[in-house]
Amino acid sequence: MGERKEKQRYERTVIELSQSKRKHSSDSMAPLISSAKSFNYILFLYREELQRRKRNPYNGTIIKLSLTEALVKQTINNIHNCSTNDLQFLYRETVYKNRLKHVLDCYYSKRRKQQRSVVSINKNYKSELISKKGINVAAMAKDIKKIDEVSGVQPTLKRKVRRQLWSELKEKEEGQHDKKFKTDFEESQETR
Repeated sequence: MGERKEKQRYERTVIELSQSKRKHSSDSMAPLISSAKSFNYILFLYREELQRRKRNPYNGTIIKLSLTEALVKQTINNIHNCSTNDLQFLYRETVYKNRLKHVLDCYYSKRRKQQRSVVSINKNYKSELISKKGINVAAMAKDIKKIDEVSGVQPTLKRKVRRQLWSELKEKEEGQHDKKFKTDFEESQETR
């Protein structure tokens, strides 16, 4: 939501600047070209401000992309009044816009891969718990949900019950480990 507000605010300043330039100039073609330059200057100042604040670069990139798209669209609408300098500026901004899109696409794809890997790690961990230790994770989760659903129970009581459930779970794990160790030790004694 903050990105939309900032985008709208800067679009309003661009419109105000272009209207004020039209009032002061007598030539009808001059305001279109000068409004593009003033928008370019605003965009430059905004980029500098983002760098100074050291914000999250991807939020800044999204805002820069939307501003650059608005700038390119405005310049294309007025292309019949543009000079060669404005066309060069349009080309540079189009290249910059495409580069920003590429950066965002790479960021989102990298983030999706990380989320998928975390989900797969969690699934593998739960399956290992179930297969190796014989722990019924689903039953534990149901017990915890039942505790949460009970109305009128104070949070401290919930925490105590949860701790008790988890301590029972750990005791079961340790007991299984001790049994396994004892059987291995007994087998080694018998072979001697």
